[in-house]
Amino acid sequence: MASEGLECSICCERFNEEKLCPRLLSCGHSFCSSCLEKLFKEYAINCPTCRSAVSVPAGVRGLPKNFALLDVLQATPQTPAGGNEDLRLCEVCDEEKHPATSCCLDCKEDMCKDVARWHTRQKATRGHRVVSLEELKANPKLAAVPVFCPDHNEQYRFFDEECNRVVCRDCVTLKHNGHKCLSLAEAASKYRQEMEALVTKASTHAEEIKAAEVQVAAVSVDLNKAYEVQAARIKGAFKDLYIALSTREQALLNELDQLRKTKAFTLTEQQDRLRIFQACLESAVQRATSTIQSGNTELLVAMTDIVSTIGAMEKQPLVLEPQVDRAVLDFNINLEQLLDFLHNAGMVSDKSTCAATTTAQGAGLEVAVPGKEASCTIIARDVQGSLRGVGGDLFMVELTENDEVRVKCNVEDKGDGTYVVNYTIPSYSKGTLRLSVLFHQTHIKGSPFLVCDVPVGKVSCYNCSARTKSMIYYRNNREWSREDCYRVNGYSAVCNNCTFRTQQGWIKCCGPC
Repeated sequence: MASEGLECSICCERFNEEKLCPRLLSCGHSFCSSCLEKLFKEYAINCPTCRSAVSVPAGVRGLPKNFALLDVLQATPQTPAGGNEDLRLCEVCDEEKHPATSCCLDCKEDMCKDVARWHTRQKATRGHRVVSLEELKANPKLAAVPVFCPDHNEQYRFFDEECNRVVCRDCVTLKHNGHKCLSLAEAASKYRQEMEALVTKASTHAEEIKAAEVQVAAVSVDLNKAYEVQAARIKGAFKDLYIALSTREQALLNELDQLRKTKAFTLTEQQDRLRIFQACLESAVQRATSTIQSGNTELLVAMTDIVSTIGAMEKQPLVLEPQVDRAVLDFNINLEQLLDFLHNAGMVSDKSTCAATTTAQGAGLEVAVPGKEASCTIIARDVQGSLRGVGGDLFMVELTENDEVRVKCNVEDKGDGTYVVNYTIPSYSKGTLRLSVLFHQTHIKGSPFLVCDVPVGKVSCYNCSARTKSMIYYRNNREWSREDCYRVNGYSAVCNNCTFRTQQGWIKCCGPC
């Protein structure tokens, strides 16, 4: 028998139950203890096959043994060195060793053709499992050691359906006497079908989960794209706002500078005029002072000119006060309002549909006629309660009676954020039903709704007492508790001829029907 798979893939040595004992990593790969000791580092081992980091808190000896591989090793004797790997000799023959053709899985011995025939005919070994080497080579799992009962050391033979466990012969006699027990083959055949159905159902569910995972991944990609788009919009908006603020800042500074220059020019001109006048006046005063200190003749000769000059200067109009006020420049802005606007500028919102704010309307939320289609409309809204305006949402609508689904409702997406629900309650329904409208497994606002069925042709007009099949039903909250032939489940019935006589406060819900 080929030794492929019975050797450690690292050292290429054949596994055994000692130093080369196969140890199973959590990733599913097996290696001998000796090689794993060399790979063990800081309570972890990197699997040489899949490169997974496997935690080994209890050390290599704490790893589980690969018992399935050990069972195959026990049933597969090692080929002597230098021998033909495919040649296996009979282990029962004493003198001349004949080529083995079979193997006893219970005795774990290879046998030649004659010994195998004799082995299956002996009373003590008649029940042993003897298989051909070709069969064993094709299916190594046949060599697995049978599981024994830990209490009686007997091989499991039966399955107790009452206790739901495998048992041996002694267990049936001592502990499970009177229980319904099947042979392992019968029980396996019976429960294999159930498990296959379970596996099929689980596989289908797994496919649904896989599809849901793909859908969630797609939504995640869309979410990231939406984030990038809106983030770019926010950055662009605030960049434009910054540019606008900077532009306005520069414009105000330019206006302020122009105003300063105008005022400064006026003050400069005034200052120049005062300086010239001061110089002229000081010159006249100095001349007069010099004349006063001179002789009489010089005084009298120059007096007329000096008096005339100083008198003319004193009569000259002169502005002494500054022609520009000190606090002439000012800047006005409602800084608090502007800062408040900037601090609250923009708003990030979730525009996806929210179950808590989504509403529904229509007569189908309150009353329905058995056998006749009823309808209502779902209005999708976002977190702020605003209309979504687009379709594509998945709503689940169920009509139940006594917690049992009675009617599967049809939901039509109108593409504008509204969804029309149509359903027809069966004729055998009686009393009140529950209409559940869910979005992502969450009830929308007001759900579940209580729907009352109205028996057509079995009620009388509230006003004229006529009994017709065509009635219009009104919600009459003033007489909610009243139940008679004029009211059905809290609704007043009115015939077509008496609709003008309906009382104030009545609300039409259904009809004519």
